[in-house]
Amino acid sequence: MASSARSSLRAARSLPLGLLLSLLSGPLVAGQLIFVDGFESGDTSAWVPCDPDGTYFLTSPTEISYYCCLGIVDLTITQFLLSIDGSRISSAPSNPVTLIGAGASCPSGSFTANQQEPGSCTIGYSVGGNFTSGDTWQGSYQLTFTGQDCDCFGGLDTPCVNQTFPIETSR
Repeated sequence: MASSARSSLRAARSLPLGLLLSLLSGPLVAGQLIFVDGFESGDTSAWVPCDPDGTYFLTSPTEISYYCCLGIVDLTITQFLLSIDGSRISSAPSNPVTLIGAGASCPSGSFTANQQEPGSCTIGYSVGGNFTSGDTWQGSYQLTFTGQDCDCFGGLDTPCVNQTFPIETSR
């Protein structure tokens, strides 16, 4: 228990019962719960902070695949790994670059992370999402292509074109 919570509990215990009950917003009814944070029921899950870090598996779709220009991009993704409070995001089994962002918060909150591979066809990677619970988020994974050789060197193979993949994940 945190020090401030212990201090508050000690302070509440030292109050006369009548004063403590008068602090409640209305008359106390038999069987009424005083605490709404799970204290009386024993469910203390709300007390545990949510950690966004972990491995999130794609649930819809179950896989992202993209190939272009003789394999300049050849990726398959089935999971995302969030670390350092969600400020670093990698993918697996393909992880072309580690994406960098401001971080994530759960069980609600949003995040974005991105990174680029510069070249004659600069490849931009981006993922963003919203937590829908402590263990799930939904959003999108994006690939962007800019530069003279994104047409695959004048059409030698399939050109690289911008892609957006709507995704849902769960851990």
